[in-house]
Amino acid sequence: MPAGMTTNLTAAGFKKLLLNAGTFVAGFDPSSYTSVAALKTALATALADTTKNLGMTRGGGTFTVTREMRQVEADGIRYRFAGDTFVDSADAYLSTTLICNGDPNVVKNTLGTVTVTNVTGGKKMKLKTRIEDGDYLNHLCWIGDIADGGLAVIHLDNAFNTADFAMTITDKGEVTVPVEFHAFQADVEDYDYAPFEIIFLDAPETSVSVTPKLTEIAVEETVQMYANGTPSGGTTTWASDDTGVATVSTAGLVTGVAAGTVTITGTYTPTGGSAVTGKAVVRVTGS
Repeated sequence: MPAGMTTNLTAAGFKKLLLNAGTFVAGFDPSSYTSVAALKTALATALADTTKNLGMTRGGGTFTVTREMRQVEADGIRYRFAGDTFVDSADAYLSTTLICNGDPNVVKNTLGTVTVTNVTGGKKMKLKTRIEDGDYLNHLCWIGDIADGGLAVIHLDNAFNTADFAMTITDKGEVTVPVEFHAFQADVEDYDYAPFEIIFLDAPETSVSVTPKLTEIAVEETVQMYANGTPSGGTTTWASDDTGVATVSTAGLVTGVAAGTVTITGTYTPTGGSAVTGKAVVRVTGS
């Protein structure tokens, strides 16, 4: 840091910044995914499902937890001390503004207590006055990016939109609907923890090993290079630092061109991760 400057700024802090507006998806249980790559693959499938994708948003969103705190008042207490306060209740909710796209599922998830019936040429929706078990959105998530390639997840149990259904209709604009999804406990005996969780998945630790590390071939001879990368499932690109000595194909096959020594670089990029490089040396002898 600059001389004479006191600050909390660190390089590591920037790597853990939460970025962008993220995405809202329902019916998506993140607890079974232990890696960023697996979560992103499952999320892509969920977003393609209109029953799970809440739709496009505008203006980002807000996650709020309000708590009712109670401090015990007893004779003789002169100061606040650790242990004198209890959390009586907590209310967690996610709010955003949805851009309506005419998909009945978006409206159904927003209104909550509706019945949907097929009619000639489309669907009809009617509002119920009673909230039934199937009206809650189980596993409602907001999923957002961490600067270093990780993911942040806010996961609500039994979510229900308590905001009034208000469609804002504008000329030369899009129809929008504000939503505020609150989390609900599964039953009256489920009171040990509030019905939400926050999950941070670390960026995958990426590495690659290029083999063989050192090899010798003659002019016009070939040697196959291999890149063993983690996490698996990525792609590798190859490059030679002197194509006058040896060339390398997109598949990693090195061909000797002229006598000399060349460095072959394999750049490995895993799904959802950052690229890393591995190097090997090839000596080309005269023909």
